[in-house]
Amino acid sequence: MTSHSGNAGFKIPEYQRNYDWSKEKVKRLMEDCLNGFYYLSRSKEDTPFTFLGTIILVTEKSKESSFDGTSLAVVDGQQRLTTLVLICCALIEKIVEVSNDTHELSPKTKSWIDNEVEFHREVLFQCTTGQLQGRGQSFPFPRIVRDGDSRARSHHDSEYRSMISHILWEFAKFYREEIPKFEIPSRSDKAKHERISSNYNYIKEQLSLILYNGDEEAADLESEVFGAGSFKVRAVKEFFEKIGVFSEDSERDRALDEISKSDSVAGLIRLVLFSSYLTQAVVITRVETDDENAAFDIFDALNTTGEPLTALETFKPKVIQYENRASGYNGSVSQQDFERIDGCIDEVFVDPTKKQKETKEVLVSFALFLVGEKLPYDLSLQRNFLRARFDSIPDEESPRLRRRFVDSIADISEFRARYWHSKGIDSLNSFHGERNVDVIKLCCSFIADTGTSLAIPIIARYWTQYNRDGDEDQFVRALKAITAFLLLRRSVTGGTGGIDTELRNIMEKKPNFGGDPLCTGIKHDHKLWGVENLKKELRLSLGKTKLGIVDKESWVNKARYVPLANHSRAICRFLLFSAAHNSRESSSHSGLLTREEVRPSDELDFINYDIWRSEKYATVEHVAPDSDSGSGWDDGIYREPYLRHTIGNLVLLPQKENSSVGNASWPKKKLFYSALVAKTDPELNEALARARKEGFQFKKKTEDLLSNGSRLHMLDAVNKVDEWNEQFIEERNCNTLNRSWEVIGPWLGYDS
Repeated sequence: MTSHSGNAGFKIPEYQRNYDWSKEKVKRLMEDCLNGFYYLSRSKEDTPFTFLGTIILVTEKSKESSFDGTSLAVVDGQQRLTTLVLICCALIEKIVEVSNDTHELSPKTKSWIDNEVEFHREVLFQCTTGQLQGRGQSFPFPRIVRDGDSRARSHHDSEYRSMISHILWEFAKFYREEIPKFEIPSRSDKAKHERISSNYNYIKEQLSLILYNGDEEAADLESEVFGAGSFKVRAVKEFFEKIGVFSEDSERDRALDEISKSDSVAGLIRLVLFSSYLTQAVVITRVETDDENAAFDIFDALNTTGEPLTALETFKPKVIQYENRASGYNGSVSQQDFERIDGCIDEVFVDPTKKQKETKEVLVSFALFLVGEKLPYDLSLQRNFLRARFDSIPDEESPRLRRRFVDSIADISEFRARYWHSKGIDSLNSFHGERNVDVIKLCCSFIADTGTSLAIPIIARYWTQYNRDGDEDQFVRALKAITAFLLLRRSVTGGTGGIDTELRNIMEKKPNFGGDPLCTGIKHDHKLWGVENLKKELRLSLGKTKLGIVDKESWVNKARYVPLANHSRAICRFLLFSAAHNSRESSSHSGLLTREEVRPSDELDFINYDIWRSEKYATVEHVAPDSDSGSGWDDGIYREPYLRHTIGNLVLLPQKENSSVGNASWPKKKLFYSALVAKTDPELNEALARARKEGFQFKKKTEDLLSNGSRLHMLDAVNKVDEWNEQFIEERNCNTLNRSWEVIGPWLGYDS
């Protein structure tokens, strides 16, 4: 931003599209920067830079008459540049807002931090706004403009018509004139305004949550934040620019100690430090030419060279070099492990982009598995992690532990291939005995369907132990405990907020019962927790004040109000399956389930992988429609916005039927269900005929299922209900949850 003596200006050519980055792309860029910033607190050596790729610029030969700066046309990179400038603006705005947080500091420390604030605000401002000199005065100009804008040394000659240049011009006035609040100026083009305004507000919100509040759980970003205690870490304090005001080391140390213990100023200081990191350690490769044709050739070349080398591909030469200094790489255990890694990834993926993504996922799981560390998806940080951790292994134990290091990566690769991806799960019969294989496949498929990849390192710890000692029961009990934890927690929270942190804590932090975290440790000397201790930790997590799950009653009283249909298909299906497992319709309470005097049978076995994967119960459907269709449904169902989406109003069907079925009245819908539960061919034919008479057309796959004898036993109880109303949904809510708990609760050590 401040190249060419600080008077460079970027111009977006007319042929370039408008700023249109989605929130997901903004999120990814912010996560890359914030994760690099977080790693300052963990770094013991070099600064963890964040690399944001390459931008291609053309030095413009024809200049605006009143602009004597260097104009650089942006051939590639305008979306990143614009987003970075918006981040700078958001940081300035937040720092200005909270700059008085230093009032509780001692005078000398306050003076130092105030100077830091002022210095970094100015550096950020230089990234958003350049200065032209004229007649002994300086005139601001937006760092980014588009064709059609005019930059000049006077207000009279300048004109900023594009969205981005107008925003930066108004922001400069906000900053220089100390206007209390900055608002993105409205424009006639609502679509352009909405995109940039929405992204700017998102950036402000996330920076405030992550950096100022230090609340990573509330933030949308997958980023961690370090506490005030890390201000004294060498790599962090190097980003203070004005710390040299302290002539004595003792004074400097006292000031650092003061701010590291002051919660009131921690947010402001994190904002300042991140500003410093952003302007010094977030790196973009700049390719600059004065030939536009050459710029496009470079652009084409950079975008046709394929995927970059994965972190494992750049790590492999280091392992080869190490093995060659020992007994040679060829035939070594490390070679076998790399072949295992390649085989596992190649077995699942062919596309290079997908292989790159899978490699990143493997390393994220591996970092937690090994040392309990949250490793970002950033390629540079993953490469640095592998090299740094491999080099940190003590020399006296080097051969064994370095080979174990590579072996653990191979273990995680194999675990993901077999127990996370559906192709591998389907083939688990080749690796497990008949007694346990079905529940292993079911639990793994459920966890994968919820997308909870952070469960992988925990389960993999017990799986690697099973590979060594053959204790399959221990592995299965741990797998079932994690499954129960996810189901019970998600059925109360609906969403995933906070669950990643809780799973990470198990790998990273010491348990309440004492001892090491569950990660292996760099020396692989952390003792594996007994499964009962794992269950205790998971129950403690569920019992926290925020969740308050301590027994069946507390769980049911929370889960009954959660609109689960809006959150997770997998959670809804597992709850309904576990409730129906070895249950029959109650003779005394129409439509509800009981296990009293019910003998287990194959017909009632719903905790079953084949059932989970079959089309028979593939779809979660509302009984009372999602919205009031005016078909005679009880108004009470729609009185509260959550009730119709709770588990008590949901059933499992083969596939989505047409909308006339979904919105039909209850008496008509019962005709449809009657066909699905018919026990004999005459019953089926009669039910199909009655349903068709009412206008229901069954899809061919459903008719084929029914013709082949696949009646839907799970709907037996539902089909006995006379009135589907508010009261019944609430009763079925509690009944379904109670029956589900009886199966799932004991998996986590609760009483049934």
